[in-house]
Amino acid sequence: MTTGISPRHSAAFLDGNVKRLLIDGRWIAGAGAPFETSDPATGAVLATLSSAGPDDVDAAVAAAHAALHGKWRTWTPAARARMLWRIADAIDAHADELAELETFDQGKSWATSRFAEIPSAAEQFRYYAGWATKITGTTITPSITYQPPGKRVVAQTVREPVGVVAAIVPWNSPMLMAAMKLAPASRRDALSSSNRPRTPRSLHCASVSSWSRSEYRRASSGFSPVTAPSARGWRPTGMSTR
Repeated sequence: MTTGISPRHSAAFLDGNVKRLLIDGRWIAGAGAPFETSDPATGAVLATLSSAGPDDVDAAVAAAHAALHGKWRTWTPAARARMLWRIADAIDAHADELAELETFDQGKSWATSRFAEIPSAAEQFRYYAGWATKITGTTITPSITYQPPGKRVVAQTVREPVGVVAAIVPWNSPMLMAAMKLAPASRRDALSSSNRPRTPRSLHCASVSSWSRSEYRRASSGFSPVTAPSARGWRPTGMSTR
């Protein structure tokens, strides 16, 4: 377990204010009871965070459904790739801040957070940005056509989004694990994320809560406000994507 570190880059985020939920592009106070989260190295309380109630979860899923059938569906693969790349660049730009929060959040060493997990989270978005323009259907020439001899038949496959996906982020590498779920789903699907209450801060900060408004808009326009609502809650909260 790491020894305590000082919040050199994340002090603005750890300002004592209750951290809200990001649902449908708005920061809201969840219906669940706020809870404290502490530094596993020292036991010191670091932040108080909102938790989601059932209505908050329903709102997050509804926002993801709306995104799936809204503007996001009309974006070209190249436009989606550019958006994912911008998110990766934004993570890199705030790597020091995110690394501190990951260490406070989970207890791993700062070097592991700064030089492994946060860069790896950014690379998840770059990797799947490349796939956005390469996932296509297949044209098939069937051997059995049930047609008169000499008549050519061609079959096509079309890949379609699965739909709204609920992603639960585990405790051990919350920022990286969130990227592993957000980046691939964002090529086509809409996603609602729920992070573990024991390790909520790094994913919360990855929602750009402590970045400037201009940075937030530039990095996540068309993405986070509608397609990746974040809802924290304990087990009784529940989630349904239907």
